Amino acid sequence: MRLTDLLGSEVLDRSGRTAGVVTDVRLVQDGPVLGEIGAAFRVHGLVIGRTSIGAHMGFERRNVRGPWLLKKIFGVIQGTPRYAEWDTIRSIEPHRVRLNVEGVDL
Repeated sequence: MRLTDLLGSEVLDRSGRTAGVVTDVRLVQDGPVLGEIGAAFRVHGLVIGRTSIGAHMGFERRNVRGPWLLKKIFGVIQGTPRYAEWDTIRSIEPHRVRLNVEGVDL
């Protein structure tokens, strides 16, 4: 599986309600050492929002300070992003991710 397979996928919560779409993927580098590359990356979780436009430019992160106008515009378009840790994912299907938690619990 490639990360691009996840990006833009619809996310459904435990009840089958739409929680949003995958706007970004968070990785951590704590896997086994792979020669000179260092530790392998693994998926820590998924950022879920209404749209991925601003997320691809980093505007879903709270510590991004500007340009303030773009941050405000993307905030209105995207809403508040939510985060689903990898262990909350029940299944991954083509263009769809199913969670084992309710969307309101994210």
